[in-house]
Amino acid sequence: MLCDNARSGGQASQPWRAPGRARWQTNVEGAVRGSPVLRGELLYVPSVAGFLNAINIRSGRLLWRFKAPAAIHSTPSISSGRVLFGCSDGKVIAIDAVTGTKSWEAAAEDEVWTSPVVQNDAVFFGSADGDMYAVQVETGAPKWKRALGGRIYSTAHVAEKRVYVGCGDGNIYALDALTGHVFWKTATGNGIDCSPALANGTLLIGSQDFFFYALDAGSGAIRWRYEAELGITSAPAISGDPRHFRMQSWNFACVGHQNGKDHLENPNGPSDYRAFRCQRVGDLDSGGNHFCH
Repeated sequence: MLCDNARSGGQASQPWRAPGRARWQTNVEGAVRGSPVLRGELLYVPSVAGFLNAINIRSGRLLWRFKAPAAIHSTPSISSGRVLFGCSDGKVIAIDAVTGTKSWEAAAEDEVWTSPVVQNDAVFFGSADGDMYAVQVETGAPKWKRALGGRIYSTAHVAEKRVYVGCGDGNIYALDALTGHVFWKTATGNGIDCSPALANGTLLIGSQDFFFYALDAGSGAIRWRYEAELGITSAPAISGDPRHFRMQSWNFACVGHQNGKDHLENPNGPSDYRAFRCQRVGDLDSGGNHFCH
C-alpha cells in the first residue's frame, strides 16, 4: 500500500505477525489492480469492474460500493474527507469517504491509471493522453494542463512547489506546481512507468531502459544510475537507511544510503529469501562509483 506522498509504505510501529488463516473475505466485484488504501477502520478497494468498495477492516463488512463509469486501475488517494481515483475513461472522481456519494469529477482525454496526488488546494494527475493536469481540490475545476512528450502512467511526486513525474517519452520532468511550467527534463533510454520518490534533495526513479536513476531534484542532473536486469516499473520505497526499490524481474534491490553501503538483490525471486548476493553501490547523496552486474 502507498502510505503517503513520500511512498514510505505502511510500516507497523510494533512487530506484526501475519494471521495463520484469513480473518474474513469480501467480494469486491472484479479483479483488483490498484492498491487498497486504509484510513482508520475503513479499507477502500478499487476493482477493474469499476467499483470502489468501502470495507470495515475488522469485520470485512461492506459499508458501501460506488460504481464508476469505467474500470479503476488507479490506487485511490484520500484527502479532506474524500477518496479520489482515476478511471480508464479519463475521469478522475472524488467521492465522500464516509457516504460514498460523488463530490465532483474532472476529465482527461484518455485513461487515468495514475493516483491523484493532493497538495494544498490542488489535485495532480497524469493521463495516457500525454498531459499532466492540476484541478481544484474542492470542486475539480481546472487549474492548468501541461502537454508532455508521451503517455503518463507514473504517479507524480509533489514537493516544495514542484511536480516530479516520469513519462512515456523516456523523460523525467519537474513542473511548477502553481503553473505547470517545465523547470527541467532529463532523458533516459526508454519509457517510464515507475513513480518517483524524493530523499534529501535526490529524486529516485526507474526506467524501462533497465536503469535506476538518482537525480538532483533542483537541476535534474544525474548523480548516479544503477543497471538492473530488466525494466523497472515499481516505485522506490524509502525507509531510513538504505533506499529500496523492486524491479520488474521480481528481484528486490537495496541501494545504499551513504558511503557505498551494501546492496542486496534476490536472484531467485520473492519465494527464495535466503539466496541474496551482495554488492557495493554508490553514495545516494553525493554519487560515487557503482557496480553493475
